[in-house]
Amino acid sequence: MIPKKLPIAYLPDLHTALLGKHDHGLFWCMEWPGPEGPVVLFLFSEEGHFVSAQFSFVEQAESHNVARGFVDRLDNPTFEDISVVPFMTRHKGVDYGLEARESVVTLVPHAVISFHPPWDGEYFT
Repeated sequence: MIPKKLPIAYLPDLHTALLGKHDHGLFWCMEWPGPEGPVVLFLFSEEGHFVSAQFSFVEQAESHNVARGFVDRLDNPTFEDISVVPFMTRHKGVDYGLEARESVVTLVPHAVISFHPPWDGEYFT
């Protein structure tokens, strides 16, 4: 059974390198692969509920700088594990978020990473 709040592990050299807490809640900044894949900053309440998302579509070579810029504008970000409720948001006709199906939660679009039992925050790419 999928947990109501999904643990996501802070792994500094992987897809969850820009993940943690700030003064107003939780955050996860994600760089999607591709020549002009979006950089998305997901913001959550302290309880892990989705609040909003910011998008920037940039060349792959610029994506890390844009992601760091998103995080640097947050108030007092710290990098650490978080737990969030699976969510979905739509931008320019495309769904982004953590999609829960049967016994897996997948980051969409493009199934970039997926979470499976034992729900310890680690994921598969």
